[in-house]
Amino acid sequence: ARPLPDTLLSETPLPDAALPNEPLQDDPLNEPLPNEPAQGAWRYAVKPLDVEAWAGDFAPEDGRFLQFNQWSRDYFIQVSGNMVRRRLDTSTLKAEELEALSQLMGLLNSRYFSGTSYLNAQDIPGSPGYRLLQEHEYEFLSGYARTIMADNFPRDTELTIPFAGR
Repeated sequence: ARPLPDTLLSETPLPDAALPNEPLQDDPLNEPLPNEPAQGAWRYAVKPLDVEAWAGDFAPEDGRFLQFNQWSRDYFIQVSGNMVRRRLDTSTLKAEELEALSQLMGLLNSRYFSGTSYLNAQDIPGSPGYRLLQEHEYEFLSGYARTIMADNFPRDTELTIPFAGR
């Protein structure tokens, strides 16, 4: 495995209390799936981690964690911009087109990996980056964007499994 770039590593070591050895009592990730016999199904829902609240308690001097939501969006845009540059002949793109594609791919990736890709239908189709993808049909990027755009129902953050025989 490749090590993380230095820019991702915290310069401040995390206190031992930040890394519990045992499951937390109220940790939703350690709760069993609820049995809902009235509905005849097992139901599961993911709850987002509140990294910023955690940082206030355990890493108060690390700005990346204290402003994690914005930091992670910015990071996805940066990484996505690199992906755009690797996948396209950038000599044929204007600077504002490259920026629009980078912003689009960053937003799509950020939403996909945070479980909020269902928001894409609200603002992505009218965006400059999306219009560029439709006009020029960039092979990899267009397919990648369509896949993420189509991946919004059912929501990836919820799952219901009916009991057998129902």
